[in-house]
Amino acid sequence: MPGLGWLATIYGTLELLTRLGFLNRLLTQEGQNRYEFKGSLAEAHHHHLICLSCGQIMDTTEHIQEETTLIRKMEESIREKYNFFIQDHQTNFYGLCSRCQKSMG
Repeated sequence: MPGLGWLATIYGTLELLTRLGFLNRLLTQEGQNRYEFKGSLAEAHHHHLICLSCGQIMDTTEHIQEETTLIRKMEESIREKYNFFIQDHQTNFYGLCSRCQKSMG
């Protein structure tokens, strides 16, 4: 069995791809990282629904058009006020999935 050096190489590669903008990193409820390929912005942009009970992560594209308009206004305001250029953002919603809601009650 090979040493654990290959594991460090994998994690290093994931970090590099994240820094270069090819991957998004999402921290799970268990404190682990989940990586997603970004793809083109139009295809890949979505939000996450994260269950606080079971840790399930679902993707949603609800209201992306409305959000895009608001985010552009926010980015412009932040750029003017703080001289900070936003390259990306993530939105996560935390709650309970339908399965966990049923099991609770």
